[in-house]
Amino acid sequence: MNNYEILQNYSRTDLRRLAKGKISEIVGLDADKILRDLSRVLGNYESIKRNLEFRNPPADTILEVLLEAEGHKVRVDELKNRVRSRIQEHRAAAKSLPIHDSARGYHLYSVLLAEAWDHDGDLVPAEANLLRVLRHELGISRRDHQLIMAHPQVDLLKFDLSTFDEEIAFLTNEGIVLVCCEDGDGHFVLSDETAESILQLWGFEMEPRQYGRLLASLTKAQLVRVVRSTGLKTSGSASELADRILAAEIPPSQALHTLPGAELASLLGKLDLTRSGSKEERILRITDHFRSDADLAEDEVDGGIEIPPPELRVLTEELIADLLDEIGTVQLASMLEALELPKSGSKAVRIERLLESHYNTATILDALRLEEIRELAGKLGLKRSGSKGNLVDSIIEAQRTREIESSPLAARDLLGLYSEIAAQDSRAYPTEAQSAGLSVTRIGLDFERATRHIFKNLLNLDTRASRPGREEPDGMITDDDGHLFCYECKTVLSPPYTLPIAHRLQIRNYVSAIARSRRAEQFAGYLIIAHSFDDGIEAKIAEVEPELNAPIAALSAGDLLAFARKWQQEHSIDTYPLGATIKSGRLTMRDLDSAIL
Repeated sequence: MNNYEILQNYSRTDLRRLAKGKISEIVGLDADKILRDLSRVLGNYESIKRNLEFRNPPADTILEVLLEAEGHKVRVDELKNRVRSRIQEHRAAAKSLPIHDSARGYHLYSVLLAEAWDHDGDLVPAEANLLRVLRHELGISRRDHQLIMAHPQVDLLKFDLSTFDEEIAFLTNEGIVLVCCEDGDGHFVLSDETAESILQLWGFEMEPRQYGRLLASLTKAQLVRVVRSTGLKTSGSASELADRILAAEIPPSQALHTLPGAELASLLGKLDLTRSGSKEERILRITDHFRSDADLAEDEVDGGIEIPPPELRVLTEELIADLLDEIGTVQLASMLEALELPKSGSKAVRIERLLESHYNTATILDALRLEEIRELAGKLGLKRSGSKGNLVDSIIEAQRTREIESSPLAARDLLGLYSEIAAQDSRAYPTEAQSAGLSVTRIGLDFERATRHIFKNLLNLDTRASRPGREEPDGMITDDDGHLFCYECKTVLSPPYTLPIAHRLQIRNYVSAIARSRRAEQFAGYLIIAHSFDDGIEAKIAEVEPELNAPIAALSAGDLLAFARKWQQEHSIDTYPLGATIKSGRLTMRDLDSAIL
C-alpha cells in the first residue's frame, strides 16, 4: 500500500501530530490537504537515511521483519514476537560465526563495533561512517553485521521489551512505520515509498521475494556457479543454493555477472525480453524485470494483434501521472483489468502501464466506478456531484489548468542530479526541495530547465523553450549557421526509454508542423534526450518517418552533460557545432567529441 492509502485510516488528530516537522505550515490546513501533503513527504530517501542510519537495536530488526512480510505489514499483536524470534535466530546463527577469522575481517570489525557502541552507549555519525567504510573494505554484508552484533562476545543485538517499545514508538512517530486497520485488526505497515527507500539505504537491488523468483529462474548449474564465485559451499539442492545466495546477500547483478553472455541471452529469451546488448545491459534488463514484478504480469495480448492508434490526449504524460498517483493501488489494478491490461506490479509499474497504453485520460478515468470518480474529485477540491462524464471532464480540466509549484533549485543546481531526474527519482533532490509540490510534472519541468541550461550556457547555443499551451517540442536550438534543431526531454520512471508509438506520432506531427512553416528549409534535426534507451531505439526512430528529411537522434542525459562540461572547460566562448555531429539513431559522447577532432 502507498502512503495515501494507509493515511486515509488516520484520524484528523493523528494526521496533524504526524505532520509536525514534516510539513512547513499546517495551521489552517484541512485534514485532506494534510493527508495529500504527508503522502508525498513520508518515505523519501533522505528522511529515511537521516532517521534510521544511527538508530539503536532492534530498529533494524523491526524493519527487516516488516520488509519481508507479505504486503510489508504485520499485525500489531504479532510484531513483537516476530522481532523476538528473528533476534533469537540471529543469536543462534551467530554462535557458529568464525568471529576470530582474521582472513574474513570479522574480529577487527567486532572489536571496533563493540568499542564504538561502548562509548556513551550509542553511535555518533562519525563512528557509524567509519564502520560503514570498514564494512565495505572488509566485504562484510549486512547479515554479517547483524550476526556480529548478536555474537555472545559482542552481545549488542538482544531483545529487550523497553527498547522494543522505544524504537517502535520512534518509528511510528516519525511516520516510518504506519498503522492501518484491516479486517478488524490493527497492523504495523511499511508504505511502498518507505520500503523502497529502506532497500536503497541497505544497498539491496530488489526485495528478497523478488530476488528469490529471479534465482528460481536459474538452473542448478548456474546457481552453483554463483556460490562458487563467492567462496560459498556448492553442495545442496537448487533451493538450498538459492537460500545460501540470499543469506550471503550477493547482489543480483553480481550473481548474474557470473553467467556467460549466451546464458544471459537465453534467460532473456525465456522472459520474453530483448536478448541483445552488452552484458551490463542484459543484466540490468533482467533485474528491472523482477524488481518491477513484471514476471508476475498476466500474459500480454497476442503480438499478432494490431495495436490500435493512441487516443487524442489533452494532458501531458506528466500531468496524467500526477493524476493517477492520486488513485489507490487497488483501484489502479481494477482500471487495468477493465481496460484489458496486465494489472500486477507496484503502483509505479501500474501507472506506467496506463501511460504507455493507447488510452487517453478520459477513457482511463471512465474505468473507475462513479463513487471512485466522486472520491477523486473531492480529493482534488472539486464538486462531487454530477454525472460521471461531467465529473471526468471537470477533473481533466482542473488538472490541465492547475498551477505547478516552481522549483526552489536554479537550473545550474539541477545538473548535479540530472541523470536522476531523468528517471523521475525524487529522492535525488536535497531535503529542502522535497516539498509536497515535487510532482512528476515538476520533475519533468526541472529536466527541461536543466537541459535548456546545458544547451544555452555550456554549449553556447541559441536556445528557446516551448511556449506555454502550445503543441510544440520542448525546445528549439539555432546554431551559428542558422540551422534549426528541435529537442524533446523525456523522463521515465523505469528507464530505458522505449519511444512508444504515441511519442513517435508526436514527433512526426511536430516535424509536419515545421514543414508547413517558414522555417522548413532551416530544419536540420531532432534530438530526444532521456536517461537511457532500449536496444530497439534505432528501429523505432526509423518508424517515425518524418515529413522532412532530417536526422532524429537519441542522446542520453549522462552523455549530454558529461560532454557539455568538457566543452565548456575547453571551449568556453565557442558555440558547439551541433550540425556537424547530429545523425539518426543513437548519439554518444564519442559522436559529440568528433566535432572537436
